[in-house]
Formats: sequence, structure tokens, C-alpha cells
Amino acid sequence: MKPYTLTTLRKTLSTDEFYDKYNNYEKTQGFCRECFNYNQNYSCSPLDINIQEYITSFDNVDIIITKLDFTKDVYNKKYSQDELNSIINDTFMKEKSNIKQKLLDEEKNYLRSESITGPCTYCKEDFKNEFKTQVDCKNKFDKCLHPEHRRYSLSALGFDSELILDDLFDIELILIKPGTLPRYMNNVSAILYD
Repeated sequence: MKPYTLTTLRKTLSTDEFYDKYNNYEKTQGFCRECFNYNQNYSCSPLDINIQEYITSFDNVDIIITKLDFTKDVYNKKYSQDELNSIINDTFMKEKSNIKQKLLDEEKNYLRSESITGPCTYCKEDFKNEFKTQVDCKNKFDKCLHPEHRRYSLSALGFDSELILDDLFDIELILIKPGTLPRYMNNVSAILYD
């Protein structure tokens, strides 16, 4: 039995409304600068694109929330950092990978679309021995080797996941604290399309 229940929620907005209401580049970049992918991965900050033009070049966006509600016996415990990492990898990261694949498949249903499911890990397997735990493509290559596969992250594009969760889905963002698992975790993804 899984140690969590999975709920998927979805809302559609125009890209203009999405950009105007939920883009807070300064706030998200503060978090991005603390990430090990910052200035390492072509799908992560800083990006070399006009974000507003990129987003609003599409007509619509579907925002998808993948919510994992953990069972009380799982979130009510204390964990070592290794145990916590293992649980997150076996649950949250697994479901994040699943929704990423579903959205990549869904892209085929539109004449023009692109999912926002980053950070991109397309090259990770090709360079597993070199890259170890991250895709350090910006330091290895002058440009992205596979722009057709690259998918940006919402944070790199400046979108405020906390505001999206609260305003659109009435979900409070709960941060992970050392040694404990929150009652639930959310993955926020999106797909842009015409």
C-alpha cells in the first residue's frame, strides 16, 4: 500500500492572465539563486529568453497540481536526512516524474504546446558519469544540445507556486522541515498550448 493518496487538480487560464497574476520574478529568483541548478542548467535561471513573450506566445495554460497526502503514520515521525531523502525520492519525485511524462505525451494533442515541468534532465543519462546529481550543461556546452527536449521550470520563469496554490486551488504551501515530512506535498506543473 502506498504511504500517500494522490490527487490531481487542473485549472485553465489565458496566458495573459497567468502571466499578469502569478509572475513574480524577483521573489522566485531569490529561491532559484539558492538552488544547485542555478546557472548550471539551460532550463533554470538565469534564462536567456523574454519570459513574457515566451508565455504569451501561447493562448492558454493548464496548471496541474499533483498533491500527495501522506498517511499519518508516515508524516508523524522523525527521520534522518537520508531517510527523508529516500521517502521523498520514492514518493514525490516518482509522482513528479509520472506527471512530467503525462504532460510530455499530452503535448502531442496540440498543434503547438510546451509543458513546464523542469528542471530539464534530458542530458542527465547521457552524461551520468560526468554530471553526477545535476545536469551541469551550461558549464559543459556553449548552448543547449537539445532545445526540443528542454523544459523550463515554473520558478525559472518567475511563477510564484505559493500564490498559484493558494489563489487557484486553496492549498497552503507547507515547507519541508529538517527531520519531518509535511502532511502533504504538491508539485506544480503546467502546459502551454494554442
